[in-house]
Amino acid sequence: MNHAVANNRVIDDQYRVNIRLTKVSEENERVTLSGASYGLYYKDPANHNAETLLTTGTTGRNGEVEFNGVLINREYVIRELGSVNGYYLSENPISMKFKTDAGNVTLDTVDTGNDTI
Repeated sequence: MNHAVANNRVIDDQYRVNIRLTKVSEENERVTLSGASYGLYYKDPANHNAETLLTTGTTGRNGEVEFNGVLINREYVIRELGSVNGYYLSENPISMKFKTDAGNVTLDTVDTGNDTI
């Protein structure tokens, strides 16, 4: 891995992405839901795909939660940890993996967990 030092900061040259998820009502997809909590997990292929919790986030007033600076070339899983009052907790996780293709970051694989997004 190459590192460069600029202005007393280490700059990592690995590609990173931001993952944004919007929680909506199943009955009306135009209704966004705030207060749902999610966990972002790393799936470790060296440890039988064991999942390690990296961070958590809660949807804001716009129904969105964002996980920033996620490294590519790794598989991730997003699980709903807490639902909004009056709504069910999603039982199906969302898994995804990003890659680079000619310098562009693309979604390599995604499993939406039976239409959970």
